[in-house]
Amino acid sequence: MNCSNYKQCIYKRRKKLLKTLSWRLIATTTTFVVSYVVMGNVEKSATVAAIDTVLKTFFYYFHESCYDKAEKKGWKLCIDYETDDDTDDDTDDNNQINDNNKSSYLITSV
Repeated sequence: MNCSNYKQCIYKRRKKLLKTLSWRLIATTTTFVVSYVVMGNVEKSATVAAIDTVLKTFFYYFHESCYDKAEKKGWKLCIDYETDDDTDDDTDDNNQINDNNKSSYLITSV
């Protein structure tokens, strides 16, 4: 994580953790519903959803950490475009920290 000060690092880690947990809530609900539709058993569906939640929460956090390390090494994972109007939520957070006006888009979304 490329942080210029301690508060910036804490902010980035908290944001990553909150994003991980909010996504897990959505994904776990989806897993439970699909499991219940397929199996018709609440206990088995809850077990599948619980195992899925634990494993994928760790995998997601690990994935985000690897992505941060790759960017720190200078790997070009995103294309930066100069913009006048930033509407992306992540970009707005970055602007508050870095005082810049850039927006990033994944290469795969081109």
